Amino acid sequence: MKSNTLTQLRPIVGYSLLWLIPLIWAVTILLVSHHSGKHFSTPNATYYRAAHHFLQSKPLYRTNGTYDFIYFPQMAILYAPFSLFPFITSAIIFRIFSVIVFAVSLFIFSRQLSPIAVLPSYRLLTLIGVLLSQGAVAIGQMHVITVGLLMIAFSLIAQEKWWQAAFFLVLSLALKPTAIVLFLLAPALYPKLRVPVIALFCGAVLFPCLLRPASYIWAQYLGCVHDLLIVFHMDVHDPKPLATLFGAILFYTEHSVPNSFQIFIRVTFALLTLVLGFLSTNYLSDKRQSAFVVFSLGIGYLILFNYGTQNNDYIMLAPVIGLSLIEGIHRKEYFNVVVLLIVLLGFIFNWSICKFLGVEDKSWLKPTLTVFYLLAITVPTIIRGVLTSRTITPARQSVNTESEV
Repeated sequence: MKSNTLTQLRPIVGYSLLWLIPLIWAVTILLVSHHSGKHFSTPNATYYRAAHHFLQSKPLYRTNGTYDFIYFPQMAILYAPFSLFPFITSAIIFRIFSVIVFAVSLFIFSRQLSPIAVLPSYRLLTLIGVLLSQGAVAIGQMHVITVGLLMIAFSLIAQEKWWQAAFFLVLSLALKPTAIVLFLLAPALYPKLRVPVIALFCGAVLFPCLLRPASYIWAQYLGCVHDLLIVFHMDVHDPKPLATLFGAILFYTEHSVPNSFQIFIRVTFALLTLVLGFLSTNYLSDKRQSAFVVFSLGIGYLILFNYGTQNNDYIMLAPVIGLSLIEGIHRKEYFNVVVLLIVLLGFIFNWSICKFLGVEDKSWLKPTLTVFYLLAITVPTIIRGVLTSRTITPARQSVNTESEV
């Protein structure tokens, strides 16, 4: 028994070692920039400062004249253990921790949602994750952890473990507000999630009051809402450098989308996402597949409409592309495999493709590929599920009628 366990763990550990590639690269960049005295833009400085401010009961928001800490106060609490170390040490530890969380999440994701054995599934997901994570891990972005927690949450949803899934949904939201897309989408489509999510969310809101005076926490919540409302309109002022749908529209049309019409597009796509999610949860008979489709829809909406989406944020699509590719190979859907390879290569060689085309703006390609993926892979999967369900149901009814006679 023990030898069998070791035999199974050996390849998993071997595949996981691939994460040393982006990790070593990230740590090298961090150390070189630090010792050379050159400025290296990393959100870790924001996390670090916010954690120290919370420990000292200082304001968290707009502390240096900019709206850089666009997170909930809970994030400062959760980052506090890292802030106990010197900045560079904490930044390195945070990157190591992020990679570990993402790797473990990929393993859970592949074990629970993949249609094939866990080892080949984890191997492919790890390879794609490593290829798409270079920028996010190097910079030290929080969404490396956030998307990992969301993967665990939807793996648990597929198993109908509602309280555990709700815990990871709430934790992901506490770390980054953009997780609110999947945080709201999941309980909207899975009614049994609603009570656990509401209960744990209320607990998370009240938790900071155990550590600091309620008046201080209330002031931070007000500052958080104020800053989030301001940065929400960043697309309106200058959408060009952002890799969102609006940035892509600006690239193709050379016209920015007006504020009122942006809100209309966001709401329309949100309703469309909700409808497609409803169809997937009600017509896809495989709970594993329906959970994955809902996850894909939520991630797609998040990166297309998040005001701060940049090219390195597309690590969030790594598990989506990877598992879709596994599905295509497993079901011998070779058209889907070709489409997914095109999307994957487009993400990997984004900069090279733009340079070859002579295009300076590199923010248009990834949202374009994301829309292409959703239209070519996710939507047809849902449509097939609906059509199959409508075909099978009458046949089942006729069989039941004959048996009764």
